[in-house]
Amino acid sequence: MSVPHSAAQSPRFSELEGLRGFLAAWVIFGHILLFSGFTYTDGLFGILFSPVLGVYVFMMLSGFVITCALDAKQSSWVDFMWRRFLRIYPVYVACIALAILCVGISHEVAGHSALQEIGAENSNRLLEVEQNFSLYVFADAFLLQNLLPREHFPHAHETFLPPTWSLSLEWMFYLVMPMLIGLLRQRWQVRSLGVGAIVVLVALFQKQAEFICPSLSLANGSYFLTGIVSYYVWKHLPSFRGKRQWIAVVAFWMVFGSGTAVLGLPFKMWFAVMAMLLYSRV
Repeated sequence: MSVPHSAAQSPRFSELEGLRGFLAAWVIFGHILLFSGFTYTDGLFGILFSPVLGVYVFMMLSGFVITCALDAKQSSWVDFMWRRFLRIYPVYVACIALAILCVGISHEVAGHSALQEIGAENSNRLLEVEQNFSLYVFADAFLLQNLLPREHFPHAHETFLPPTWSLSLEWMFYLVMPMLIGLLRQRWQVRSLGVGAIVVLVALFQKQAEFICPSLSLANGSYFLTGIVSYYVWKHLPSFRGKRQWIAVVAFWMVFGSGTAVLGLPFKMWFAVMAMLLYSRV
């Protein structure tokens, strides 16, 4: 792991850079297979070619690195979002524009007999896109496709380019993260009150949010939250020195062992990466 040269710089983790490349390859290859008529099977083979698992680990990775960046350098919400915009939006717009131009080709591909179930699903998605073309262009242009009510727009999260549902979710995560980090920097009384208010709001309105958009689920939120908590564990673990060091060691391996035994595959993968990150610290 490389070390930052100043406090204003966020550290770079070679382990996470390697994970980012592996996940990108996994997601791309999995989607290629998916839209080429590949049929998933149970067991290891199905897991290796399931792109959604890679997306979930990406969410945990985002939670970690975005928290790290915001914690290392205080910046305004506008500055942060502008940097995210420049990093994501140009390539995103190019891909969406290409997908719109290829809608006709997508129709032909979806009708191919080799695609079976996924072909029929894609045909339904493309028909819905044609019926709501202007609305979907607007929603996709601003990465708001996840906010359209799924009851009336079943494929709103997929529209022209299905994998962008996760990017839209990430964008909404970016919108709130600077405010959350700002809250966590406050005195413990303010921090406790703010976190308590968030918990109450989630408890009151989570069902309504999931009904409108299943992507806004507690399950997806837990992936980002895992990454956020992982960063603070990484940050504060060195504070356990001397006699208190054994507490950190025992606590870490208990959480790691129980988590990998009980939780799903995305969490197992993330915990394995965190074990590498924290090895020298525990």
